[in-house]
Amino acid sequence: MIKKFLILSVLLSSILMYSQELKTITHEKYEIKVPEKWEENKMFYSSSLSLMVLKPKSETDLNPVEGIVIKHVKSQKTEFNSGYQEYISLLKGYYKENFKIVETENLVSNKHPIRKIITEIKSKINGKKRKNIMIYSFRNNESLMITLTGTKENFEKNINLYERIYKSLIIK
Repeated sequence: MIKKFLILSVLLSSILMYSQELKTITHEKYEIKVPEKWEENKMFYSSSLSLMVLKPKSETDLNPVEGIVIKHVKSQKTEFNSGYQEYISLLKGYYKENFKIVETENLVSNKHPIRKIITEIKSKINGKKRKNIMIYSFRNNESLMITLTGTKENFEKNINLYERIYKSLIIK
């Protein structure tokens, strides 16, 4: 009986996560859909950070460690691949160790090439292992990177939600 209850709870939790309603956030450089109940944190916005949306705490997840961040970096590079290599070098410099690219995939968003990167890192802030989906684009000498981050456990649970988010990206 307990086993059936646990399986039902996990299935219901998965359905609720996948069916989360999304809201649209529009920026001069992009448009993206994010979970409507996640909280936008504008405190850190700058010329290089235009979006930070964090999953709020709940009774079932007191420390969700999940978020969506969009960062911009001006570049002297003039094309996608050299801009991508420059950005990866910046990430490796930031994380110094424990930065691993697990998978890459070339995609297109609104006729613009993008690269999906799945990474594993160890957070510099709290030392916890995290798994990220990073979506990289390059336009007008600027790298734009969307990071969907969470603990390894939450990452696996919410992969369908993350996919809905990054597939909603429209680059302007």
